[in-house]
Amino acid sequence: MEGKTYEQKTSMRVCDELRQKVHMNAFIEEKGETFLCNVVSTRGCDSDERELIKELKENSLEQNKEQLGDMDEEGETMTVDLKKKKYFLQQILERSERKDEF
Repeated sequence: MEGKTYEQKTSMRVCDELRQKVHMNAFIEEKGETFLCNVVSTRGCDSDERELIKELKENSLEQNKEQLGDMDEEGETMTVDLKKKKYFLQQILERSERKDEF
C-alpha cells in the first residue's frame, strides 16, 4: 500500500494537528479505509456512530441489503461517511446471516 497525503483540517502545524488523537484517528480511518468503531460492542464509537448502528440494526435484513446494493453502485465516489456506513452495514449483514447476536 502506498502512503497517502494528509490534508490539514486546522491552521495548526501538521505535526501539532496530528498529535491530537481525534485528527490522527480521522486520518487513519479516512486513508486506511478502516474504522475504530466496533459494530458489536460499539467500543471506539462516537455518539453519531452509535446512533447510526442502532438505526441500521433496527432495519430489516432486506432494507439493509438494498442499502448496501445502492452503495455498491456508488463505487469510488463515496464519501468517508458513506464508506463508514457501508462498513457498518456489511458487519451487521454478516452477523445477521450467521444468526449471531449483537
